[in-house]
Amino acid sequence: MGTLGQKLKDVGKKQVIQLTHGRSAVGTKRVKKATRGLNRVSRALFSACFAEGCNLLTLVIFHAIGILHSR
Repeated sequence: MGTLGQKLKDVGKKQVIQLTHGRSAVGTKRVKKATRGLNRVSRALFSACFAEGCNLLTLVIFHAIGILHSR
């Protein structure tokens, strides 16, 4: 666990774990690029679902008011 940069300190009778950021590994650039793409996909998917939800809610309200009745 020393490679993660964890240090134990004694504070009175309690032990506190302090986490420090280590040096970035060589392979993290590929991971960051992959997560950037997932972020774009998740935002696009959320916006599409949100828009469809708003459309559905609007249709239900219009139907309840009677705007969409054919009579």
